[in-house]
Amino acid sequence: MHLFPEVKTKADLTTYMDTVAKNEKSILAFNAGGSGATSMLQQVFFGEDTNEGILIGGQGSPLAYDKTNFTKVVTTNLLDDPKYLDELKQLQTDKNKGYWSQNALSNKNTNESSFDNGTSATYMRAPLNVAQAYMNDNLAHPDRALMVLDLLRNNKEINDLTTLGITGTHWEAVGDTQYKALPEGKNFGPDSACPWGWRTGLYRTDASSPQAVIDINKNFESKAKVNPIQLFNFDSTNVKSEVAAVSAVLAVYNPILYGGFAPDIAKTVKEFKSKLDAAGYQKIVTLWKTQADWRGSWYCSVSINR
Repeated sequence: MHLFPEVKTKADLTTYMDTVAKNEKSILAFNAGGSGATSMLQQVFFGEDTNEGILIGGQGSPLAYDKTNFTKVVTTNLLDDPKYLDELKQLQTDKNKGYWSQNALSNKNTNESSFDNGTSATYMRAPLNVAQAYMNDNLAHPDRALMVLDLLRNNKEINDLTTLGITGTHWEAVGDTQYKALPEGKNFGPDSACPWGWRTGLYRTDASSPQAVIDINKNFESKAKVNPIQLFNFDSTNVKSEVAAVSAVLAVYNPILYGGFAPDIAKTVKEFKSKLDAAGYQKIVTLWKTQADWRGSWYCSVSINR
């Protein structure tokens, strides 16, 4: 058995995965498949404090913008960033070390199912998903893992009723901000209606949620800033064919690069850029930036005047 220090940084995660790869034969450090085989690697290892990548046709693209700039929208082509290329090379190195399967692109099992059945040492998802997995797998009480979602924004009584059910029957309060599920909660489970759009400060959390997840959320909230274009929706009406073509290119090259499967990264990136340009990528970028610039400047002027 191998004991690991707490994983707090990407470097810690790399150390953890490296140790598993070197010492464990029946489990992969990160066993993933399906549509999320490499997208989570992209999000975790390429998560930057300043740059936020945009989606084109549902696929992650190398077009990024500076999410800390509240005066204008500044975009970057990540494929021209040496640091980005170095990170791609590191992912290739990690793949070759056996951190994840050589057949990750064809693997049909999700990371979640692999983690549940003991063939993956790492489960990468959002904090809510991790919290649920922790409680399901370690506490073996699925009803206690249900999370609270708000149906209505301002009325606490209605919020509790429609999100959790009848107090004393389906759940009981733990202070003003938490709850504990009761056995009858199986007949009206939190999250069953998926009302994500109504989550506010009235949102209760499960008292059995691990403290680590609570700390992560508090840390995130203390650093969070309003994204000037968070409500911006790209109108692709005039570039529909280009979006379809670029999306197809991204679907091919993203898994290869982010999964570390490119035998020659520089050559593959060059080919990637050529394919994107041929598909109309620059036309999309120009239109996206024009729309985003307008949205960002409008938001900033409203915020300042308000």
